[in-house]
Amino acid sequence: LASLWQIAQPALSDRLYARLLAEHPDRNDRTADAWHRALLARSDYAQIKELAADQFRRADPIHAGYWMNSLLFATRQTGDDLPLRRFLAGPGPLAPQWRKVVETELLIRTGQQAQAVAGLNQVWPEATHPFVPFFQAKSLIELKQPSLALELVARYGERIHDDERYALRLDAFAQLGWQSLLDSDVALLLTPPPTGPVIELLGTHLAKNPNQEVLDRVFVRLQDAPLAATRENHNAFAALFCAAGIAGDFPKMHAM
Repeated sequence: LASLWQIAQPALSDRLYARLLAEHPDRNDRTADAWHRALLARSDYAQIKELAADQFRRADPIHAGYWMNSLLFATRQTGDDLPLRRFLAGPGPLAPQWRKVVETELLIRTGQQAQAVAGLNQVWPEATHPFVPFFQAKSLIELKQPSLALELVARYGERIHDDERYALRLDAFAQLGWQSLLDSDVALLLTPPPTGPVIELLGTHLAKNPNQEVLDRVFVRLQDAPLAATRENHNAFAALFCAAGIAGDFPKMHAM
């Protein structure tokens, strides 16, 4: 019911999700994820801030990066740093790796970019969660330091997941204008029959960094090895739809 009413009666849907979280803690992760997706669909960043902050402390530790990413995104959208400052103030200690993430994010937001870059461009010994090195490299790219981001990715090595490594490398190569290296990574990704996650990765990259030639290559590859029209591949189709729209390629939008 919460899912069905999330658009027509969002307030009722939210009450149901909150009740489910309270009454069924054994299903916390599944319920919180469903509510989070509903809130994202409505761009309800005010509630996302609250949910992400609560779930960061409550959910399974393996999902901490998911909720921290959501909290950073929602507070950026609302221009509200207070939830991050509350994290630093307590209650309870914040693990060193997460304290460094929050402190660095606040440095960026308050215009202390040189200090932020100096900290980001280090392998943090506290970084035990895979989100942390990803956050560092992604932030360096956002701060127009793609070369430093690539060096950091190399230094972290296997501590960064393969999909995140490719995503970071593609964005850095695009910012640097290194088309041959970008093409090489795209070829590696498209050589096996493409999967939903790979196409989502490429579509997300192309939505941020429009490149008609690469977009054409992805669509040609999908003609040879099409993705099944299943729920699992929905995000891949949506990412390519957005990439095609940003590129102004309406036939490809229609295909998606």
